[in-house]
Amino acid sequence: MKRMKQSHRAILAAVVFTVLALIRVRGSAAEYLQPLHTQSYRAAVVFLAVCCSVICYFLAGYVLSNLSIARATVFANLTTAVSVLTGVLILHEPFSVTGLVCCALILLGIYGVQKTAGKENASSGEEQAS
Repeated sequence: MKRMKQSHRAILAAVVFTVLALIRVRGSAAEYLQPLHTQSYRAAVVFLAVCCSVICYFLAGYVLSNLSIARATVFANLTTAVSVLTGVLILHEPFSVTGLVCCALILLGIYGVQKTAGKENASSGEEQAS
């Protein structure tokens, strides 16, 4: 089976979630569009569009220009831990022991990969010098 392109997955997700939202509001366009009338909803949409899309793409380009793809990919795993901590600090969501353990495992995994990669780079440099 051929893999779906990332852009096609995003479109499929948008269609599926829109259909689910329309089912929830029983097809009422007025109720579906009702959140657009509130300032906080519009501010959240603008924030997500600007901060979570535009700025993140610029930062990803910057990271890829300064780190190898392998290292940048490992640091991409930080997004889960950052999301959990942001939810706790900004949205006052509960922070459980499970969340703490999972964040710690993510950080340990990133540290382990970076430390191993550093040793491999150092040993390959020594082998080339020999």
